[in-house]
Amino acid sequence: MSTTMEKNNQAQSAQTKQAQSQSQTQSQATGAIRTIDELNRIVLPKTVCEQLGIFKGDSFEVITQGVDILLKRYAPACLACDDDTDVQKIHRTFLCGECRDAVNSTLPEVKVQTIKMPKEEMPKGDSTEETT
Repeated sequence: MSTTMEKNNQAQSAQTKQAQSQSQTQSQATGAIRTIDELNRIVLPKTVCEQLGIFKGDSFEVITQGVDILLKRYAPACLACDDDTDVQKIHRTFLCGECRDAVNSTLPEVKVQTIKMPKEEMPKGDSTEETT
């Protein structure tokens, strides 16, 4: 199932990059007028989303320029190499596929060890007392 999701993400990424390259510096009015709702949301026109390769779940950075608002597609880069292709969030950081493979091949498998501490050395408020 994850391979299907990865293929879908790659296809969406390719469509997005194609749309970005086509409209990199072009600005054009769409003629669409939108109203902000009671939760301060704006719905983007479907045709605009299709033209620009915008999909549900895509992230955008909100930039203000004077009284204007600019939405810039947010694409996190790899923490290790700054590449922005095939980036996935791993714990609290972003890594590209090549760096994820490098990390997986160089780090030994982490084993969790349980260490028993005498009750008097346990930090206060720790509720992990052993019951017998």
